[in-house]
Amino acid sequence: MENKDLKLLSVADYLFSLFLLLSTNVVYFVAPGFFPKELRLVVPLFTSLGILVYFLVLKKYQIHVNYGLIFKVVGTYVVLISLFLLISFLNYKFHFFHVFLFYLVIPVLFFCFCMLVFLLKRGTKLLSAIVNIAVVLAIISLFFWILAEIQYPFNSQIFINWGGKHYVPGFWGLHFLAQEPASFFGLQLVRNTGLYAEAPMFSFVLSVAFIFNLFYLKHSPTYYFRGIVLFATIITTVSTTGLLICFLALVGNLVMKHWDLYTRLPRRKKYYIWIGLGGLLLVGLSLIWINKVNTFQGSVSIRSDDIKAGWNSFLQSPIFGNGLGNLRAIKRLMASYRLMKGGNHGFSLGILQILSYGGVIFLAFYLIPLIMAFMRKHYVDAFVLLLVMVLLTLTIVNETPLLIFILIFMVCKELPNWRNEND
Repeated sequence: MENKDLKLLSVADYLFSLFLLLSTNVVYFVAPGFFPKELRLVVPLFTSLGILVYFLVLKKYQIHVNYGLIFKVVGTYVVLISLFLLISFLNYKFHFFHVFLFYLVIPVLFFCFCMLVFLLKRGTKLLSAIVNIAVVLAIISLFFWILAEIQYPFNSQIFINWGGKHYVPGFWGLHFLAQEPASFFGLQLVRNTGLYAEAPMFSFVLSVAFIFNLFYLKHSPTYYFRGIVLFATIITTVSTTGLLICFLALVGNLVMKHWDLYTRLPRRKKYYIWIGLGGLLLVGLSLIWINKVNTFQGSVSIRSDDIKAGWNSFLQSPIFGNGLGNLRAIKRLMASYRLMKGGNHGFSLGILQILSYGGVIFLAFYLIPLIMAFMRKHYVDAFVLLLVMVLLTLTIVNETPLLIFILIFMVCKELPNWRNEND
């Protein structure tokens, strides 16, 4: 393939990756003055651009495209999700444009784009672009986070609609402090929110990039540098979920790396290893949980109430749910003090929101790639998806394009005759 065509594909990958990460609720996407409804269209726009670029390159080099398989996969998804959406609409009259865009248009575009990416064996290249963009965002945020720590005066602000309408201060429009400082193992730190509306959203993006780098980009010359930058930035977000994901990912990577050696050990030594790993996991999780309780006591009590409200809402309609976007079905079961003026009535658990909105049928859509990975015995992919499920459980990211992209990318990765073992 000619160098200019490779560069064109790389440009398409990086543009797609940039807006995919920015769409995960950066302040500009939730600022009333920046046309947030229109900004929702940048992901389908740049996905379409990526599809066009890949298609032209495939056509130029006369690479066979199995349109039949693409039609079967996309068609099956469209039929199943359309039936589900129809049933959901009968339960609750949701906002049609948002649901149509997010559950039909964007997934169909992602399916087409990912399949073309795998046809050109560029799955790893695309993941590398996503990680590189995340690293750049992390480095920029670390610079401004240090300025905030030394109390350098703010010189910009933006009005956002996130957890209520309010102004957030920042630096030159490149970094904002959307949340108050918090304690981290006894240290009072500014929470690094980067360009995002809150630290958990930034932590989600960084955690996804950390996972991709750790498990799929080991042969990159910047592997360790990227991992260190991402891990350090996750610490500055003071996100318990981010730390938990990093800890689990590192332990899982250690086990997989030495699995062949482990299988040749005597049974007694295997027991010792599992006891040691279990102890390490228990100590690590305990330290993270203790810091969570000591730092965000209110957050812990709210999270507990979310579990209760979300679960009880799910039990009211466990098969098809209460309707997409029907947050009232959860709110009416929350503790009364949270529903008073000034109370925190935001919901924080993605899995339970999915179950409340669409029941076990809706959850099945999110679990398909994990089931496929186990069926094909791709245990690295399965572990990565389990980590993503942990992120989904502890953070409201179920309606972000990044999460949907991960699930669809992994489905395409697991499809027989599509997937390249090195991709």
